[in-house]
Amino acid sequence: MNINESVKTAISEIFLHKLRSFLTILGVIFGVGSVIAMMSIGAGAEKEAVRQIEEMGARNITVKAKKLTGKDYKEAVRKFSKGLSVDDVDYIKKTIPVIVDSAPQIIIDEKAGFGKLRPECNIVGIDTGFFRISGKKIRFGRFINNDDLNYFRKVCVLGAEIAEELFYNHDPQGKIIRIGNERFVIIGTVSAGGFLKKDNENASGNNMKLDLKTRNMERDIYIPATLSDKLFPVNNRAGFENSDKDPEFHEVSEVVFTVKDIEDLAFARDSLNSILKRKHSNIEDFDIIIPLEKLEQKKETQRIFNIVMTGIAALSLLVGGIGIMNIMLASVSERTKEIGVRRAIGANGKDIMMQFVIEALVLSIIGGLLGVLAGILISYLVSYQAGWETVVTFTSIFLAFGVSALTGIISGIFPAYSASKMDPVECLRYE
Repeated sequence: MNINESVKTAISEIFLHKLRSFLTILGVIFGVGSVIAMMSIGAGAEKEAVRQIEEMGARNITVKAKKLTGKDYKEAVRKFSKGLSVDDVDYIKKTIPVIVDSAPQIIIDEKAGFGKLRPECNIVGIDTGFFRISGKKIRFGRFINNDDLNYFRKVCVLGAEIAEELFYNHDPQGKIIRIGNERFVIIGTVSAGGFLKKDNENASGNNMKLDLKTRNMERDIYIPATLSDKLFPVNNRAGFENSDKDPEFHEVSEVVFTVKDIEDLAFARDSLNSILKRKHSNIEDFDIIIPLEKLEQKKETQRIFNIVMTGIAALSLLVGGIGIMNIMLASVSERTKEIGVRRAIGANGKDIMMQFVIEALVLSIIGGLLGVLAGILISYLVSYQAGWETVVTFTSIFLAFGVSALTGIISGIFPAYSASKMDPVECLRYE
């Protein structure tokens, strides 16, 4: 028999026992599908992490105000530390030469309203550095400028989700929105997309994030930072349990610094840590985050996750291979007389062995093809249902399919070898 005849015989034998063949390749289907799905989720997570770093800026360092409770908060009060402040930002810019820009953000504990609507939002005081560093684009109107800051203008810029919720993506310039007891004129809206989220709405995909932000920035309302103390003064600090409830603690909620070159990140981080500790009486009431370092940590964690999950998924391929070997041994047993006839009319041991190896290979190829389809489908379902970005790569398909074919060959060798060594006379006498 030649190869073509062997393949035809293998296919006809598979379709002769459809249910048995399907159950045999089920393990291969699950194995290949799982490997492709796991690798696509891992690739999607890495792509998402890289995207976040690109948006945050590879040369950026974020300093976030840290919540202090119990003894830590009392110790900070005793040492007259007031947490992160505008003075810290100014001092750092003057002291650390590699820092070229900064963007402080002040979270203001006030609510906003437009007519009868009371949207869930974040009131954030910013200066002009915020939009420079964030790289965000304006959709309608303009950003906050130096004149707004210097002349204490009651103007604001809306995040994309707030603008859509209140104005259905129409231009809201000139409209009045109330923040606390003050009236602000809307001068612009931010384009949708790009800001990093971490909220309950996207909780299912949170493990794909780098945890660089603590709020949904699409729901921000930006006002000039100079208005924060002027219009929203704080109360006297007394009897508070933690720094979050103390209105005078942490004048600045978060600051993003930009350095000249990526090589300056480590020096800037160490300098920031040293200066802030000294200015804050050695109280660690801040966290320093370097997005680029977070990316490297994420990649390493993701690599380990991919290896473990792909290994677990590959076990299904091993189970599938055992299933193929089992069914091929059964096939050899029930086709003993056929083997004897083939040997009697001239087939040698090599022909018999090739026949059964090809049958095992065809089984695994069919299972592999179905597994590839299943893996792609699972990846798209995960992306649609869980909100995770998945990336199906040619490498994952090639690897999973190649392993399934190799599994079929290996699984068919032992049954085929057993068949090739059978005595033709005994085979013909077999009932």
